[in-house]
Amino acid sequence: GLKAGVHPSPSPGQPPGITRAVWPPAARPSGGKMAGSRRCCCCCCCIRGCGTLFAAGVAAAAIAAGLYLAELERFRTKAPGVRWVNWIGEFDCGPAVKVERPSTLEELQEAVRRHPSVRAAATGHSFNPFACPRSESGAVVDVRAFRDIEVVKHGEGYAVKAGAGIKMGQLQNEILARGLTLRVPPGNSAYTLGGCIATGCHNLGQSHAQDLLAVTFVMHNGTIREVRRGEADFDAAAVSIGRLGIIISSTLEVLPYRSLQWSAEQLPLPATAGVIDKLGEMTKRQTSRETVGNKL
Repeated sequence: GLKAGVHPSPSPGQPPGITRAVWPPAARPSGGKMAGSRRCCCCCCCIRGCGTLFAAGVAAAAIAAGLYLAELERFRTKAPGVRWVNWIGEFDCGPAVKVERPSTLEELQEAVRRHPSVRAAATGHSFNPFACPRSESGAVVDVRAFRDIEVVKHGEGYAVKAGAGIKMGQLQNEILARGLTLRVPPGNSAYTLGGCIATGCHNLGQSHAQDLLAVTFVMHNGTIREVRRGEADFDAAAVSIGRLGIIISSTLEVLPYRSLQWSAEQLPLPATAGVIDKLGEMTKRQTSRETVGNKL
C-alpha cells in the first residue's frame, strides 16, 4: 500500500510540493514501523549474495596465490631438500642440484671451487632451465646477497659500481637519489644487474651492455678477474651468458637525471619498398645515443 504523491501539509522545514512516499492510514503499520522492513527485495538479495560469493572467491584466490608463492619461495630458504625453481615455478633444476647462497666473496669463491659445475641465479626471471648446471652434481649459486653500490667519478661524469644481486629498480632508485640515472631505463625492475649484463637485457632498443665500463667475475677456479672496456675480452664479458664465470659486480656509466621525451608517428601504408626505407631511417635514429626515446 505504499504510494507516492504530493503531501498537502509538508513537515516543518520541508518545502511544499516535494514528492515523497505516503502510507495510506489503513496500510500504515502500527508502532510507526513498516511491516516487513527487515525483508529485502529479490534484486537486493541477489546483489548481496553475489557480493558475498565474489568476496569469498577473492579471498580463496588470495589464499591460493599466497600458498603458491610461499611454496615457490622455499627455494630461497636454507630448508633441506629444496630445489631451485624459476620465478613462476615453471622450471627447476632437480632435487639433486644444490643451492649455494654465499653472503661474502670468500664464500662465493669456495662455492665455485666446491662443485664441478655452477650457474649463477638470483630472482629466477628465466623461462627455461638456463640457471641450471650441466649436471646434477653441480650447484646453483644465488648471488642476491651482493647488492653494494658505489658511485665513482668517470672522466667528466659519473659511473656506478654495483653488486650483481641488486635489482634494476633498486639500482635506478639509488642513483636517482644522487641526481643520476641509467641512460637506458630498466625494462623490468625485478631483474638483477648481474642477470641483465650476462644475458644482454635491453630496453628502448638499446642494451645496458652499451654503458658497461667493467665487469668482475669469479672464475672457474675461484680467482677474481675484472674485464674493462677496451680490453680484448670485453665484448665477450659484456654479454657472457654465464660462460666466463659468475658476475659479482658491474660498473656502468650513468648520466645526470633527465626525462625522456616520447614521440609517435602515424605512418600510411606505402608499398613494401617504402616501408623498408622508413624503417631504415627510424633505425638510424634509434641507434643514436642521443635519441634513445625514438622507439620502433
